Amino acid sequence: MLDRLVENALDFLERSLADFDTAPKYSVIHFYAAVELFLKARLLAEHWSLVVAKRQDPDLKKFESGDFQSVTLDEAADKLDKVLQSPLTQAELSQFRNLAKHRNRMVHFFHEGATAKAQDDLKQQVAMEQLKAWYFLNRLLLERWDAVFGKWRKALAKVTAALKNHHEYLQVIYDHVKPEIDAKVAAGSTIEECPSCGFQAAEAEEILGDFKHRNCFVCQFEAQCLTV
Repeated sequence: MLDRLVENALDFLERSLADFDTAPKYSVIHFYAAVELFLKARLLAEHWSLVVAKRQDPDLKKFESGDFQSVTLDEAADKLDKVLQSPLTQAELSQFRNLAKHRNRMVHFFHEGATAKAQDDLKQQVAMEQLKAWYFLNRLLLERWDAVFGKWRKALAKVTAALKNHHEYLQVIYDHVKPEIDAKVAAGSTIEECPSCGFQAAEAEEILGDFKHRNCFVCQFEAQCLTV
């Protein structure tokens, strides 16, 4: 059952990447579906009843037949924290909530962009969101939850490689902010490669020891990261 759920999540990721160029609306919807499924898979690895929404009584037969309501993002986060004692960080939950909000806008209010520029702007926004979300999700799956998801390491690596195609949509942003980055360097700031989008555009400030706060001028990724 766990394997099927993870394979479904990977399938949604594959669909999301395939839809990115021609149907960014569905890319957003499918990407968020994958994120939710991975969180539910972590709950399922502990016990099937944790996947059932709080407002329902767990029923194994209904669960096995798919006749049940599953947890929302916030319900999943609550159970990961209180039941599994493996909570999402505030940065992870915040990024996943941003995806959820964008997914809801796509489902309920999206209209195709009337101009090529509107389409390009949308793709830039989607690329930034997905790269940031994947940075957090991929580390979550293969570091803190490696005991559950480690067997899918190769499949997840393929997703990471495929997401590099998003970089071309962020190149125009990099070109636009490059003078600002150069000015920061000239003033003595440290600029490093962004762990999310891969551009040499993340201002790094030392916090304590090997921990640095990074803020990317291209994709707006912001987090405290360990330098290795």
